[in-house]
Amino acid sequence: MRNSHDHNDSEAPSEFHLEVPAGDDARTSEHLVQTAVALLTRALTEITELLDTYGARAPESARRVTDLATIVATSTVTWLRCWPQPDSAPLRLARRR
Repeated sequence: MRNSHDHNDSEAPSEFHLEVPAGDDARTSEHLVQTAVALLTRALTEITELLDTYGARAPESARRVTDLATIVATSTVTWLRCWPQPDSAPLRLARRR
């Protein structure tokens, strides 16, 4: 199980390479992306910790949680792909190593 006091587990990676679409403010774009990544990472980490802790004692509920997390993730991706895009290139995000 993860150490819930280790805040690095639930934080977004510290560096990103970001290509900002034309017309977007670079700081705003980076803030949006980093905030979204941090929120999604934190949510997935907490779901995983719950499953690690309680999944064996409630396997049917654990499967349901996994199904719900999959539905939410799929719906989020679908919704984000439908988000209106300006006439510029899409926002690209890649982790630096």
